[in-house]
Amino acid sequence: MKSTAKLVASSPTSQQLADYANAMIAINSYAYAVTNQQLPVLNQPPEDYGAFVTAFQPAKQLALDWSTDIFVTMIQFPDIIANQASSLFNLESSYIGTYLNELIANPNNQPAKSGLQTALTTMQSMIQVQMTTISDIQQQLDTFTSNIQADAQTLAQIAQAALADAGTDQQAIEQLVQDIKNLNTQVKTYQTLITVSEIGIPLSIFVGLIGGVLCAIPGAQGAGLGLIALGVAGTGVSIAGTVLASQQVKALQNAITAEKDQISGLNQDVIQLQGVSTQFTALYDANVQAQDALNTIAGMWRLLDTVIDEVNVDLGDVNTEITAAEYQQALTDFQLAENNWKEVVSFATGLASINYSWQDTSGNWHQYGTQNPASNNGNINQLPTSSTVAA
Repeated sequence: MKSTAKLVASSPTSQQLADYANAMIAINSYAYAVTNQQLPVLNQPPEDYGAFVTAFQPAKQLALDWSTDIFVTMIQFPDIIANQASSLFNLESSYIGTYLNELIANPNNQPAKSGLQTALTTMQSMIQVQMTTISDIQQQLDTFTSNIQADAQTLAQIAQAALADAGTDQQAIEQLVQDIKNLNTQVKTYQTLITVSEIGIPLSIFVGLIGGVLCAIPGAQGAGLGLIALGVAGTGVSIAGTVLASQQVKALQNAITAEKDQISGLNQDVIQLQGVSTQFTALYDANVQAQDALNTIAGMWRLLDTVIDEVNVDLGDVNTEITAAEYQQALTDFQLAENNWKEVVSFATGLASINYSWQDTSGNWHQYGTQNPASNNGNINQLPTSSTVAA
């Protein structure tokens, strides 16, 4: 049966699961930052600031929904693989090995052939449970992507309209926004990614926040005070402090501060709109990466389901005579798939054991799934301004 040769190639790999976990971590960092992004009450707001605030609140709620609902669901997926699909290729418990050995001895053993087909049908049912789980997560991601894209576009349009009215400050604001993007990129270099070799050892991921002064708003009221929040995740509780200590990050913050000081007071608040809009766009982009990682795993499950179905069809084809040698090759292919699946389950078990934590405003750490973050209750470690930091 040539179809059994596809069994190993059609199984999810440890690297694909690692890519999935890293995509989750990346998007949650952005979502957590947006959840803690605040807007100050401006003294001289742009004409469209009221519309921006109105659009900002539901968009921020979407980010909170990600951290409290979608993220918590996604981190449970490896546990589902480890528990529900651990016996998928267990040739002993499924009797697949027994039936194949009987067919090697007697290719015309009809009860063994029927038993093998039943075992394969059971295997397909287990695969389809996984596919349903993935489909549910995909639907959540698709809905989130559509909603956050619409909100990001709305915020961007309002921010762009305000920028167009900034007069001679427009070019300086555009450069400052580019430096905000560069700051995001630099912070990402400190994001600790999960590697295949790390799984299996005790591991925790800590999601921290840093805040950079984005604009000066004389007499501004309310929380926020011109800060832009950025999320970062790593294996140590000091991940935010590590980023703050980076000379490259300090240099970018200094550049932003210097550029901010060149912009008139009237247009300082335009910077805030641009900066916040940029963060929502980054959140959308990260979510697309998470979708891609999940789609890759979903594709592997679909392929595996197709391959098992092909094997079952081969067995049921009365016009095809399967020899003892072909049954022997099928047994070898299933044994290779069994060994490969053990590695996948072992890796999924390791991923399921990771603790994901966030830090509240008091500095205490909490585990996702046990106590999830709320809006504006994350601890933001503020970057010092250029007046207190040497470039």
